[in-house]
Amino acid sequence: MSTHPRLEARMSVQERRQTNLEARVEELSEDISDGFKQISEYFGKIEATMATKEDIASIKEDIINVKGDITDIKEEITDIKLTIATLNQNTVLLLTQILERLPKSEK
Repeated sequence: MSTHPRLEARMSVQERRQTNLEARVEELSEDISDGFKQISEYFGKIEATMATKEDIASIKEDIINVKGDITDIKEEITDIKLTIATLNQNTVLLLTQILERLPKSEK
């Protein structure tokens, strides 16, 4: 009686192992292929949302225009403040002149 299994049994075990390994390799290959497809789709989505150099140049131009508009608005506000201050001074001057012309009340 031999302490080792028969040759046919050992061959059968080797064949099953080989079949299992081949099946696992096939599954891994499919998983890797699916992973690459997902990565490709993900990068496609990222690419679709990324700004191009032209987009960035356009945005920079818009920012420059907005800064110019803000500068113009600041100048207009300064002009309005000066106009209000002038009107206020003129009003005070006019009221002072009116009060000076009023007859003075006797005390």
